[in-house]
Amino acid sequence: MIINSEYAIIKTPEEVEFKIHLASLPRRASAFLIDFLIILTFIWVVNTPMSAIFNIADGGGVVKALYVVLMAFISNFYFIFIEYFYHGKTLGKKMLKIKVIDSDALSLTFYQILIRNLMRSIDTLPFFYGTAVLAMFFGKNNRRLGDIVAGCLVICDEVAPMPKIKAILDDKYNSLREDPLLVARIREQTTAEEKQLLLQVAENYKVFESDAVLQIFEELAKYFKEKFQFSDDYIKNISDQKMIFNLINVLFKK
Repeated sequence: MIINSEYAIIKTPEEVEFKIHLASLPRRASAFLIDFLIILTFIWVVNTPMSAIFNIADGGGVVKALYVVLMAFISNFYFIFIEYFYHGKTLGKKMLKIKVIDSDALSLTFYQILIRNLMRSIDTLPFFYGTAVLAMFFGKNNRRLGDIVAGCLVICDEVAPMPKIKAILDDKYNSLREDPLLVARIREQTTAEEKQLLLQVAENYKVFESDAVLQIFEELAKYFKEKFQFSDDYIKNISDQKMIFNLINVLFKK
């Protein structure tokens, strides 16, 4: 993974690299302020009944300490569980169109979310996220300590971390999948460069003229037919484009 202050290049388990834009410090700070106001509002709403229950005003040091611990728990509960159930987003992040992802493009785990949010107690030192700001500024990667320890990135959500090939992956019928041995051979022998080329074509072929599109798929189909020696039973009566889409389906849909 290559990271600088503006973008990261991450590699998927399929060895395909993607460039994603990192969320800037002002954008992250704005999202946090929104979340902070939400938490303060919630605490204000529940403060009166809880004060009566705990008798904060007249209680001793232990009672007041328990009250502070409970407020801290509410704050952490918000960040941890909202991020987990909304796939890396809090309400503030959603409004600013940013999200938390795994730094290796894998699924974000509850353990990662837990660690990055528990690290807030260190990131906030010496006051109001001073450590976090220093880490993001001098680290040149827009990651606070919690992100680094948990192996996370905060990215701009407008830029998809994975290619937009859902329609291809959702195709109901794929003749190549009729032979499990062929599927295994395709996945084993297709190189990272070939996978990346196929994805780029699938994502961008609509921007070309129709004649150019036909030529692109014809050349790709010829190349992969020679490489894998497909049986006619699997590729007869389908276009070169459909054959390439079937190949992409095999490679990227488990």
